[in-house]
Amino acid sequence: MKQASPRDAEFGLRSAPTEVSNLILLLARYVGGRGQLTSNDTAEFLFPNLFRSVGTIGHEMMCAAQSFNHSLGEAEYEMMDRFVTAMGPASLLCDLVDAETVGLENALRVMRAHPENDQVGIRVDSGNIAEQCVLYFQAMAAAGIAPRTIVFEDEVTPDVVRHVYDHFRKATGAEPELLFPGAGGYWWRLVERDTLAAAFKRSASGEHPNVKFSNSPGKETLGGYLRVYGKGDALVIADAAEPLLGEPLFVKLVERGRIVYQESFQDQAARAERTWGQYRRVELSPRVQETKDRFGAMRAREVRAARERLGRG
Repeated sequence: MKQASPRDAEFGLRSAPTEVSNLILLLARYVGGRGQLTSNDTAEFLFPNLFRSVGTIGHEMMCAAQSFNHSLGEAEYEMMDRFVTAMGPASLLCDLVDAETVGLENALRVMRAHPENDQVGIRVDSGNIAEQCVLYFQAMAAAGIAPRTIVFEDEVTPDVVRHVYDHFRKATGAEPELLFPGAGGYWWRLVERDTLAAAFKRSASGEHPNVKFSNSPGKETLGGYLRVYGKGDALVIADAAEPLLGEPLFVKLVERGRIVYQESFQDQAARAERTWGQYRRVELSPRVQETKDRFGAMRAREVRAARERLGRG
């Protein structure tokens, strides 16, 4: 489970007994290796005898260089290049800004900057992943870059894998030997992700808010040290620096690295029942809305410029 930031690692929401929900969340991120390999680094931390963490570069790292005085594309490239320089093999996560323009340019730029490393591949997990697999395959070929592994995710199921493979064959005339389907989303579905799980993304680094954009509607995150309040029939999302805007709904989970959440299952059930069906809408506080608008404007400018550089108008 990715933490929003060191400061906000202490807060979150829970809806099942601590030990049970921990284990379910960790198992949900299983990706292979006889049940031992997982993309969830928390799994290895909590149960080192059961899990070994593996996976691609996460949004948490990719967001860390963002600030309002630094272009989103350069922040993405900086973290891509830093990871490859330090670690060598990598599957570059390309949808922090836009997978079909800015992320594509940055991935090719990193590969060119490390010609000795042919273990740098691609990860796509939002938007039209079938078309993106073709896009990256053809772009690497046009740039004279040897074919690389392309990991594709975003709630991948056997039917999705079949569709991606078939589309790739039809569009390229090649076999999808270098396409690798991620399994995380499929396992999430099997345990009812929407009702059990919470996905945490980096929302701030130091004094700088961070956001993760997406090529899939609804997956864009909010920036800042976020808090959630209940106010009438609205859930209000605010920054920690703003005054209280309703009834605080976050519950402290961790303090100084130790789990301090001790509510019983009955207490959690009572909490859920008190709020069931109460909230009908979401409101953003002035500060959170301003952050969202500023980052949105930055992204729009950079994607438009990248489309022009790529000859797509």
